[in-house]
Amino acid sequence: MTSTLSARELMMNPSGHDTGRARLRPLGTLAATIVTTLAVVLGTLALTGPNHLDRPVGRTPAPVAGTPATSWVGTWGTSLHRSFNPSFDDVTLRLVVRTSTAGDALRIRLANTFGGQPLDIGAVTVGVQRTGAELVAGSNRPVTFGGKRSVTVAEGAQIISDPVAMRVPALTNLAVSLHLPTDTHGATTQHLNSNQTSYVSTPGDHSGDAGSENFPTTTEHWSYLQGIDVRRPNGGTIVALGDSITAGGDVTYPDVLAQRLQRTPRFRGLGVLNEGIGAAELLRRAALYGLSDPMLTRMDRDVLLQSAVRAVIVLAGTNDILGGHQASAEQVIAGFRQLVARTHDEGVRVLGGTITPCSCYSRERERTRQAVNTWIRTSGAFDGVIDFDRALRDPADPHRMDPAFHHPDDPLHPNATGYRVMANSVPLHLLSPR
Repeated sequence: MTSTLSARELMMNPSGHDTGRARLRPLGTLAATIVTTLAVVLGTLALTGPNHLDRPVGRTPAPVAGTPATSWVGTWGTSLHRSFNPSFDDVTLRLVVRTSTAGDALRIRLANTFGGQPLDIGAVTVGVQRTGAELVAGSNRPVTFGGKRSVTVAEGAQIISDPVAMRVPALTNLAVSLHLPTDTHGATTQHLNSNQTSYVSTPGDHSGDAGSENFPTTTEHWSYLQGIDVRRPNGGTIVALGDSITAGGDVTYPDVLAQRLQRTPRFRGLGVLNEGIGAAELLRRAALYGLSDPMLTRMDRDVLLQSAVRAVIVLAGTNDILGGHQASAEQVIAGFRQLVARTHDEGVRVLGGTITPCSCYSRERERTRQAVNTWIRTSGAFDGVIDFDRALRDPADPHRMDPAFHHPDDPLHPNATGYRVMANSVPLHLLSPR
């Protein structure tokens, strides 16, 4: 399971196939299921002092009187979708993710959203990555669900673990280890091309291993792991919803935005979740064999069911306009109106990102992009506008991205410099409490 699809390849390569090793079996027939939510959250952990998040990992201080109210905040998340990859059978996945904001406890979200049968989880642990599949000594913690180490996730379901008492630093790599004791009959719930190297073990439960010896196989995909919440005072969650421009490459604009927030004391309590999927569309299922649901469909599970959501940044429409569906400006705008109304019903702020420029648009499709962007800027439908188009476009030709901001052979996707420009174009006052 070592082949990798880039974000660009996810838009252009219709196969999405991966090779299997480490006792991985071929995929069976997929069955789409209705998403349900099962939250298993037991126990209440002691509150801690206002400066407690800067203390060493793993040390739990005594309660302090008069501390700020705490809440669960998303520190990492991803959008899962249907995949076409081999099964796992009696192996342990060590999935590496990066936190955005800090906390004094965490809980883990798992999902079997697209599975056609129950998913057996034999054991789960979480620790701090040292290097590769190796963990920082003493950091690995068992994760339980209703007080038990093992759990079965029903078809279409999402579950939340019990709280795990551990110091979680900001901007730090964690490793979540999932033992999958039985054949998964197709790793159907994944995020392909995570741009983060994770690991697959030799047969058996190696979730408790601190070393890397039993994790010889690498993977670029996150399987079944949907998110991590941390407990912290006065926090909130910012969700970035989008396609491959949001999902990014080695650098993403949500990652750079999280770094920017951590450098600003007023905003350190905000977590940033990257809910972008390559090839995703606002209105319709992605053309690549149903790889991902439309953003209108996945709003609930990817945005509104997250913890303490303060705002969602929506960057959508590129694939609706450029892809085989070739949606009109009126259709894209109608989709945005639905998304805004649904989100406002839940009391969540919606920030509209203008569609980024590219020389790849035909003259007709460029007129559509410009019409949608004019509506985003002027309609007042959104609670705020982030003008990604203005930030990235070439001053000499506003219909294309500045060549300094994209890869030489890819005029659509920003490079590392372009992603930094995008993150820096977000007006932070739009993320403040109301």
